[in-house]
Amino acid sequence: MFMMQELEPRQFRNDEAFRVQLTRRVRALANVNAGEFYDHHTNKMRRVYRELPPKAVAVIGDWLVQAFGVAGVRIARLEREDEEKQRNERLELYKALEDLT
Repeated sequence: MFMMQELEPRQFRNDEAFRVQLTRRVRALANVNAGEFYDHHTNKMRRVYRELPPKAVAVIGDWLVQAFGVAGVRIARLEREDEEKQRNERLELYKALEDLT
């Protein structure tokens, strides 16, 4: 989620939207945050995620940002630097090939 925010900042309207999405994704990692019910139309069990009150989401989001924020942003920046390095290497290769002709 931190990489998505760093590399594509327009995916989130604001920091609150990012924190809500971060909280939802982290909660989805545990089965305790989901319930199941039988769907009679499809004859299958369906998984439903329970929503938290907005204040609880804000508190959990703040905790997650404090816990993972520095590392998440650092990893996202390293990823961006790697992409830029690869792009520069490709450009140098194209230029070298162009000079050969």
